[in-house]
Amino acid sequence: MVSGAWPRLAAIGAAFVLLLLAPVSIPVDDDYRTPAAHWGDGVVAIKPGGVLRQELPVTGKAIREVLLELGESSTPLQGRLIVEIWRAREEGWTKIATRTIVLEKTVRLLRHLRFKKPLKLKGSKRLAIVVRAAPELRRPVKVSINPQEQTPDFALSLDGAPVRSTAQIGILYQRFEGRVATALPRIWRRVTVLLGPFGKSLFFVGFGLLLLGIFALALTPSRTSPQQSTVKD
Repeated sequence: MVSGAWPRLAAIGAAFVLLLLAPVSIPVDDDYRTPAAHWGDGVVAIKPGGVLRQELPVTGKAIREVLLELGESSTPLQGRLIVEIWRAREEGWTKIATRTIVLEKTVRLLRHLRFKKPLKLKGSKRLAIVVRAAPELRRPVKVSINPQEQTPDFALSLDGAPVRSTAQIGILYQRFEGRVATALPRIWRRVTVLLGPFGKSLFFVGFGLLLLGIFALALTPSRTSPQQSTVKD
């Protein structure tokens, strides 16, 4: 082996080790967000004591965060919104979490409901996000909707009456937190999700050839210009 290749191989090896030990956070399941509506497309008003219910299919194993988009209000709101998370199994609906949104004088349109311990959804087929307006509210609370999204899988109702729309919500599922070395199978599935068996084989072979090329380059001796000898007259 060329003596000058050792430092290059050591540098490449150290880079790969650092890469494998780097922290990574990757999605385990596909998050859901209601497609963005055009500005001013629609809102639905929940009266004091009213209930808004949005059902949707389950696409993950554990929820880490729920997003709820409120509609703009020309006047400050004060009061509470109670948000409940329900899941449906074969035996029926079960409430798995409750969060309270305190409406301050300054209304924030997008509300993040985070869960330190992810909500497990094993065996669940459907989810329901239930928003209850506390009776002490002095005026209705607006929730943004997208009238263009009207599918049976995303049933929306206000006080029990169906609404032909979908509330602007987001369901963020639990992510994998760890090192690149332990996440390699998940990274592989994410990178090759759109490839068929043949495409995955080509990708694997191409990546292997790339690694071989890097090591071959490290083993190639560097070119040095020959020393020119000087002749004295």
